[in-house]
Amino acid sequence: MRLLPTTFACAFLTAAALPAVADEASLSSGAAPAFSTMDRGDGASRAGVSLGFNFFDDESIQTDVALRTDVYGQYVLPNHFGVYGSLPISYISGGDESSSAIGNAEIGGLYILQTGRAPILRFRTIALRAGLGLPTAADDFEGLLVNAFNIAPRLTDLVSITPDTTWLRLSASPTVREGKIFVRADAGIDIAVSAPEDAEIDPIVHMNVGAGYDAGKFALMGEVVTVATTGEVDENDERFFHTGALTARYTAADIQPGVSFVTPLDDAGLGEQWALMFDVQYVLPLASR
Repeated sequence: MRLLPTTFACAFLTAAALPAVADEASLSSGAAPAFSTMDRGDGASRAGVSLGFNFFDDESIQTDVALRTDVYGQYVLPNHFGVYGSLPISYISGGDESSSAIGNAEIGGLYILQTGRAPILRFRTIALRAGLGLPTAADDFEGLLVNAFNIAPRLTDLVSITPDTTWLRLSASPTVREGKIFVRADAGIDIAVSAPEDAEIDPIVHMNVGAGYDAGKFALMGEVVTVATTGEVDENDERFFHTGALTARYTAADIQPGVSFVTPLDDAGLGEQWALMFDVQYVLPLASR
């Protein structure tokens, strides 16, 4: 599994080699059909909600429902600057008991770099993001467990479950498109700017890649998310964590529902956990902006 960052780099360079060919509507928004498990920032103004249902084959984890809900939105101005926000809430029930926990809310800004027909490294758009993960996550042990058990659908937002910590989140997401084929990559770093006094929190990096086919009325996508710590790890611990997802999304209207199958790709999670993710987005038409 440690080869995944190399896979990411190869896909990143492959995307750079593709020619930039797309219609004018796509160029003006800078957005391809939305992936489900990767970073969300792109050139489209949208609001949505996602429901990630987690399932465990480990008999020691007895749950009836394990659910992560994300409410999110972004608005991009004609000058390509934008704002975004998100809030995760997790829930677990089993037997006669249940528990819920809020995660770290996030707010920030976007800039969509348009490269037009003279693209930088053949990328047509690059979404630049700078945001703050606010310390709203549950800080009790039960709340931390609830959030952690439900993180798989949004592993790229791993820092959303850390209590009492404010994060500076920086990322760049280039997208390239040739006809009906589109490729996107995310590269980001999360830096703890405020944490409990006795905590030593190393920066977290994420490296994601996705590709899809846009058939006009629907899109099919594959996604790989990789998260890694930059700090020291013990010999028996993992530095990298990965999830993979297959996503289908309806794209023929402003309201765009999607469904994803998500699974860990690491030896410890593969075959032991999986998730079904349902989301619906309202995409603001360009003419109304």
